[in-house]
Amino acid sequence: MKSAADTVTSANKRAATRKAGTASPNASENHSHAGDALITVERTMRIIEMLADSRDGLSVTEISRRLD
Repeated sequence: MKSAADTVTSANKRAATRKAGTASPNASENHSHAGDALITVERTMRIIEMLADSRDGLSVTEISRRLD
């Protein structure tokens, strides 16, 4: 399972590639990347909300368990 940091880094790399003009011009592939980015943002927000609601913090294992 990827960590949130890995997922965000991966999304940032894809965004940098698109900005550099090296991304595939295929519209459906670009749509897929946008969908991946949205999923990443939603997942990141869920993690932030879980951490905000937790008085004592959460381990990575507990975060993973709650995301499933």
